[in-house]
Parts: sequence; C-alpha cells; structure tokens
Amino acid sequence: MKRIGVLNFFNSNQNYGAVLQAAALQEVLKGLGHSSEHIDLVRADPDASLMRKYFKKIKKNKLGRLFYSCIKTVYFQILGKSVFDQFRNKYIVSSTIRYEGMQDLEKNYFDYEIVVVGSDQVWRLKYIKELAPAYFFSFLGSSVKKISYAASFGLDRWEAEKDSDLTKILKKYLQDFSAISVREDSGVNICNDIFDVEAHHVLDPTLLIGRSFFEQIAKIKVPSVRSRKLVYYKLDKSDDFKDMVRFIEDQYGFESEDIYHKTVSKKKKAYRPVEDWLGLIASSDLVITDSYHCVCFSMLFNKDFFYFANKDRGLSRVESLLHMFDVPKDRIVHNFNKEQLTSLIQLKIDYAHINRRLVVLQEESLRFLKSAIDF
Repeated sequence: MKRIGVLNFFNSNQNYGAVLQAAALQEVLKGLGHSSEHIDLVRADPDASLMRKYFKKIKKNKLGRLFYSCIKTVYFQILGKSVFDQFRNKYIVSSTIRYEGMQDLEKNYFDYEIVVVGSDQVWRLKYIKELAPAYFFSFLGSSVKKISYAASFGLDRWEAEKDSDLTKILKKYLQDFSAISVREDSGVNICNDIFDVEAHHVLDPTLLIGRSFFEQIAKIKVPSVRSRKLVYYKLDKSDDFKDMVRFIEDQYGFESEDIYHKTVSKKKKAYRPVEDWLGLIASSDLVITDSYHCVCFSMLFNKDFFYFANKDRGLSRVESLLHMFDVPKDRIVHNFNKEQLTSLIQLKIDYAHINRRLVVLQEESLRFLKSAIDF
C-alpha cells in the first residue's frame, strides 16, 4: 500500500464536477489498494482576510449591522455552499492542514510516497494563477514520485506561450514527473510541443470509476406523475439559451428544471446538495449544459444531451470528450437553431456503442494509473 497525496480543486464551493471527480479518483486509488488524501491547498487572499476583519468590526454597533445586512443581501445571493462541505466530509479524505499559498506548502514536510495532480483544469493558468508551480509539484523533491492523472490545460493551447520564463520553470518541474496523463487530446500535443514530455490520453476520473459508484451516491426521486423531464446546468445563461429552453418546453412537452440552483425566495437561490444534483441528471430524459462534467454524467447515465457551447470555458475539452466516444460534433449547439434542436431531440444517442467504448477506455486508463504507481 502506497501513501498518496492528490492535488486538484476538490475544495471548490460551487463546482459539482470538481468534488465528484475528486471522490471518484480517491475511490479508484482505494480500489488499487492505496491510501490517499487530497492536499487542501487554497489561494492566500489578504484582501478577503481584511474584509472579514472589517465586517467583524462594523457589526459591533447597530448601524454597522444594518449596513452589513444590506451588503450581504446584495452580494451574497447564492446560499447553501455548505452542501459541498457536507459532501466532502462524507466522501473525501483531505489533509488535516490547510495550506494557504505557496509559502505554506514550501515550509511544510510531506510524507507522501507518491503525489498525483488531477483531474480537472489543474494546468489552466487562468485558474491556478500564482499557484502554478504548486500544481507542477515545485514544493517536492525528486525523491517523491510525481504523476499526473487526467490533468487538463483547459484550452487547446498553452496559455503562457508568450511567457518563456514561466514556461521554462514549469517545464523543469514537469520533466521530473515519472508518468504524465492528460484529459484532452490537445493536452498530449501541448506536453510534447511545449514541455518535451510524453503524455497519455486518459479518461476523467468520473468516467473511469463508472456508473455504479455514482448510483450509490445519487438521490434519485421517482415522480408520482411521469412527464418528460429536461434538466439544464448552465453556468452562464444568455437570452438565447433561455429562448431555446422555452422552445423545447413548448414544442416537445418537456418539463424543465434548472439544476444549478434552486429558488429559495424571489431574490435568493441556493446550491443543491451534491447527491440531489446527481440524482436529477440520473432521473432526467434530456440534459442541456455547458459543463464538461455534466456531459460526463449524462453519458454515464445514458441520457440524451447536448452541449451549449461556451468558448470562454474551453470548448476543446468537450470536443475531445465527444471524439473519444465517437459522438457526433452536432451535439454541440452554438446558438438557438430550431432545425438543429429538432434533429437532436429526434435522433437518440447510440449508447450501446458508447458503453462498449467506455469499457475499453476504462481498461486503458486504469492500466496507465496502475503502472504509473507501481513502477
């Protein structure tokens, strides 16, 4: 049994996919006979710390409490972030220490035999920012075996292609890895062309662990009156998107539900428990999303879906995923087009082929991970 440290975005308080893929990877490592924990790394935020001190100070008097109440009403509209903590407490093991920034990492001792970075967009500079060296394990020496599993650059290009100094530094760290795998086919090219390292193309952990694991987690509610159910998980809702949902409701008799948030009051929404979110996908008939992981779960639960393109979040991620499973690109919708929607709704996805393909890819991905750990 190896002691393994895992680094990804498991501590997100707004991303269902991030926590579910973390739980999935941990379960895979457990199945291989190893003990793992997630390294609890967060960005040091001095501004947030000062803001907390400020709010604590002004709440000491009546006028200050009134001001704080107004600010809270305006800026904190989405409630219930504790649902992510509840999920983590139940399904994810993490380090007892929370590391706030690079300095915390560099001054601590780690007794891991192996470390794994991934999955998710752990190599997208826009998200990791000043913590970039950490996600390439700059804080660990060569005696610790370093592996990436399904790491994603988020885009089909290296974001720091004009920053030769940063690229040179990260290249040095990546070349100390014993095994590298990425989530997208474009990541294989980036590793080869930018970092001069070989990378393997593998499944996201949610697809690697498979459907049965999530069926044990999901809270699936069977309605007393069965109607065609459309669920949508849209991170950025445009008017075009809303028009599309209304068209599908009216034209095809779907009952729709926004599964990102649930309405608490006229002005407030709340995050759903992770188990409920997963259950709503599992019990749906059609899924519309701009989320990579929502597509993964739609495929696992064999749901008809289409992806409403969101270039700002990285379209190549989903293109790569669909290509892995031979799913036609027309499942990607770029705008509200009645003809395309009609075709997509009438043409069912070939899940017999996808499920066979999934078994093959699971075997290949698990073989990579097992070999990376054992040798």
